[in-house]
Amino acid sequence: MHFTQKTIADELKNKAGQCDLLGSNFLGSDLLGSDLLGSDHLGSDLLGNDLLGSNLLGSNFLGSNLLGSDLLGNDLLGSNLLGSNFLGSDLLGSDLLGNDLLGSNLLGSNFLGSDLLGSDLLGNDLLGSNLLGSNFLGNDLLGSNLLGSNFLGSDLLGSDRI
Repeated sequence: MHFTQKTIADELKNKAGQCDLLGSNFLGSDLLGSDLLGSDHLGSDLLGNDLLGSNLLGSNFLGSNLLGSDLLGNDLLGSNLLGSNFLGSDLLGSDLLGNDLLGSNLLGSNFLGSDLLGSDLLGNDLLGSNLLGSNFLGNDLLGSNLLGSNFLGSDLLGSDRI
């Protein structure tokens, strides 16, 4: 079976050269949000982007530096993430689709989650995640089951809302 690699970044660029991903997006997973379908090699970096709404992010290997990966995690630099985002879990926020080695870094994010719509960032086997905002960390979406990292946990840096 042959898959054609397509990018939505080129098609959604605004005048500033940034990519806006709006609504319910499945990046690096199947349509049910339950299996990883990412890259086996280096993916793409998305810097200075807006992710609004319910997004599920995941992939394989060095995968996209936006999408979860089996080796290196997520790097979202200078990004705005608003609403219910699932990073490293399935669509229900109950099963891990995380990273085998390093966790996720969300650096310079203006806002992540909210009082009503938090984000779920889960499941790294070696190092945890660095992030800002009010979110579910290392547990399922209901907050009742642990789904954290096997070694080091999460760093909450520069956040006044924990």
